[in-house]
Amino acid sequence: GSLKIQTTYVGYLLPNQRVLMRSEIDGVIEKINFEEGDEITKDKRLIDISTKELQLKLKIAIADSNLADINIKRDEKLASSNLISSAQLDHTRTRAESARLNKELARISLKKSLISSPLDGTVKTRNVKVGEFVRKGDKLVEILDLSRVIVKVNIPELEILEIKIGQKVEVALYIMEEIIFSGKVKNIGLEADSNNRTFPVEIHVENSERKLRPGMLARATFTKSIDGEQIVIPRHTILEKERGRVVYVFDNGKVLQRDIKVGLSQQDQVQVLQGLKKGEQIVVEGQNKLSDGEEVNIVD
Repeated sequence: GSLKIQTTYVGYLLPNQRVLMRSEIDGVIEKINFEEGDEITKDKRLIDISTKELQLKLKIAIADSNLADINIKRDEKLASSNLISSAQLDHTRTRAESARLNKELARISLKKSLISSPLDGTVKTRNVKVGEFVRKGDKLVEILDLSRVIVKVNIPELEILEIKIGQKVEVALYIMEEIIFSGKVKNIGLEADSNNRTFPVEIHVENSERKLRPGMLARATFTKSIDGEQIVIPRHTILEKERGRVVYVFDNGKVLQRDIKVGLSQQDQVQVLQGLKKGEQIVVEGQNKLSDGEEVNIVD
């Protein structure tokens, strides 16, 4: 017979990705282009911070750099005619390089003031308002990628070797028990928790309809199939003796006690690892009243 072993673990849902965006500059919030709960796409402009002021600073820096370039050309001509010293020319070149660097810094500051989404996702939290002053490092917005969710469960060390990357898992929510979601194992922890000897395992579940939300409790069911070549018998046919587990086997009109070694079990089905051969008949009823070697009549 065949046997399917199902093991269920309780876990909780996490977003596929979580990004907390912080300000890289000091400034005033000028524009906010989203609300909490909005679905946003990668590169969408979310927030402007002191952008108008920084745009003006960039224009000034560009003008200064252009003027410095003109001054270099002028002084190079003067130096070639020995009308100014080489030291004066070097000074002009240094000022031009400084102006160029200031222009690049102004570009970088302007870019940092334009806050865009680094991913497709959903806005979880907006931490600022228009007109508010923010400092470098202040929280701006938290974005979650919910296109798929991660179910995080903890697997005991005795069972962790049975878990494989890519293994299919059935996931059900406590609040939607009738719906089964299909997941796959994506990550298996390398180190056990020293307190409870369990390994963290992450299961990815597609979430295109956004029914699954971070923080929800879920049950993850792993199924292991024992192939049809295995011997599987009903649990109630096994007797517990002092020397171990036994069953009664029919043998030429008699019943013989047979020691067996069992493996996995599921409900009333038990896998027999040793002691029985395929095709042998065992007693399934009344075995408590039998003794080893007793003659019996088989009734169909």
